[in-house]
Amino acid sequence: MLEHLTYHVYPDVRGDSFACSREDGQILRELAKRFTEVASNPRNGELVELWKAHNSLKGSRPLVAVWAENWLEMPEVCTLRCQGEDARSLEFRFRQLLWQQAHIPDDKPLENVLYVSKVTHWTDWGLPVLRNQHGGEGDAWGFVPVINSMEDAKKLRLPVVEYDDRASLAKLDAVRQLFGDILPVRLCGFKEVSFHLCMQYSDWRGLQNLYTDFYEEPEMMAYILDRLAEGHKGLTRQSEEQGRRSARQNPQHQILLSI
Repeated sequence: MLEHLTYHVYPDVRGDSFACSREDGQILRELAKRFTEVASNPRNGELVELWKAHNSLKGSRPLVAVWAENWLEMPEVCTLRCQGEDARSLEFRFRQLLWQQAHIPDDKPLENVLYVSKVTHWTDWGLPVLRNQHGGEGDAWGFVPVINSMEDAKKLRLPVVEYDDRASLAKLDAVRQLFGDILPVRLCGFKEVSFHLCMQYSDWRGLQNLYTDFYEEPEMMAYILDRLAEGHKGLTRQSEEQGRRSARQNPQHQILLSI
């Protein structure tokens, strides 16, 4: 049973490694101090209990979860001071959480923990994603279908997961050296299982074809969606077998399935 709900409520270090200059480290440490001050508010513990009651059908009131998305339109979030790629990525997540807590204090509890995502590699689906890019980053683009027949669809292959324990521990050590005296740092697997099957379908077939295929190519559409579902279930199973699932380590998690 999901004990409570969260989304974007914990900072995490992603990627295969973590490198940070002294200057970037100073910026991140100040953000971490601000975050731990906010996350230590007793209100977060109260929200955890409310979510447990809610998901046990014993809730006392409706709970509100707000997902702010347009971060690039918020200068106080997207104007980053760090220079390194790893540092900028983490700075962005710290600023997201701090902004939302200050401006949209909903019922999602904050965790006073910095998570380090395990290093994992997986093979692709066997087909590229092509787009017509008509401008720069952030500008409009168009789909370029790469599946145009059942023969193309059968080129899809199921991805395989491989967990890199040595790289994961090295990244964990680097992050602890920088933040360990400010807040707990923990190694974690994935917390949200997010399947967006029609989004992937659009990547290979195009958005217009997504709608017309229901009528004109139902067999091919069914084959592709079945293959995607099989592949995602396989990713989840392999991740659990390799110890990448962190549901018990961190009970705040959710499962998203989008078709």
